[in-house]
Amino acid sequence: MMVRPVHTHLIIMALAMGAISGCSSSTQQANTSTQPANTSTQPANTSTQPANTSTQPANTSTQPANTSINTVQVPLYQEFEAERSVGPNGKSIDASLAGKDYPSSTGMWVGCSGEPATTTYHLSHKYNRLQATAGLQPHTPEQLNVNVTISGDNRTLEQFALTKQNPVPVDVNLNGVDSLVVAAIAVNNQLCGSSGTPYGALGNAELTEVSGG
Repeated sequence: MMVRPVHTHLIIMALAMGAISGCSSSTQQANTSTQPANTSTQPANTSTQPANTSTQPANTSTQPANTSINTVQVPLYQEFEAERSVGPNGKSIDASLAGKDYPSSTGMWVGCSGEPATTTYHLSHKYNRLQATAGLQPHTPEQLNVNVTISGDNRTLEQFALTKQNPVPVDVNLNGVDSLVVAAIAVNNQLCGSSGTPYGALGNAELTEVSGG
């Protein structure tokens, strides 16, 4: 009997196919485990600093406009215009009143005949003030009383009484005055004596002239 040879290469192929077909069924499972996503979040920082709404007040202070003015002091006797008296009146004199010297004074004659002695000064509307110390000089009789009236354009501006012991400060508003008149009369004129110089004086009498600066 004839024996057919076994083709060994066929057997080898069969074994190879079996290996490919997966005789071993064990497999590794895919690793499907997952770490949960990190969903934790930090809260947004919503705190805010309040807006700085404070404001400094506007500086509304202003410097006053320059309203400075120039003033000129003029002795009263320089504006002398006329007199009505029996002796020198309205002239520059060095007066002494109650023991105090007034070197730039204006003489003021006192009427002793029952009528006032007057002096007129022409101001031409240039002045706004008259300042002086009115009084009676050392040669005046001790008990003589004198009344003085200062007028501007026929309007009485100031009146006062004088004695030898009590000079009177004078401060008269002259705004708008053109003609200034000073009148002095003795009340008890029987005490008057003879004199070549006035009993009365306007000590250091000055007119203030004002002009814009």
